[in-house]
Amino acid sequence: MVTTTEQNTAEDWLAAITRTVELRNIHAHMGLVSKSVRVYGIPGADTIAYIDWRKRRQTEFEKNLLKKLSYDFIRMKKITSKRLHFIAIETMSGMSGDSFEINKEIVIEKEYDGVWRVVEEKITSVAKK
Repeated sequence: MVTTTEQNTAEDWLAAITRTVELRNIHAHMGLVSKSVRVYGIPGADTIAYIDWRKRRQTEFEKNLLKKLSYDFIRMKKITSKRLHFIAIETMSGMSGDSFEINKEIVIEKEYDGVWRVVEEKITSVAKK
């Protein structure tokens, strides 16, 4: 299978977000999230924004709730020079042993400083593994 530069960029972003969770580095993690991010489709929540994401991840790190995140890249949906829209499956594993498989659409954007950050996520399904 031939990969494109855009696909490599998306996969690099997924790998970077995974590393920040492994390292429990909230600063690096949130450095990959746009201040204007919106996440849709989270069960029990209408929409979450940057501050909500930060609070949730900080709590997961501080209370040692999140063991790891991993991703399977599925396919690109739309490509522009500064925005990549793709589909991925996220596996979220908790320290309790619970794991969830989350199908999502992710949009990352190259922001003013040249860093690719997530600007939108749309969760399409969640299943316990």
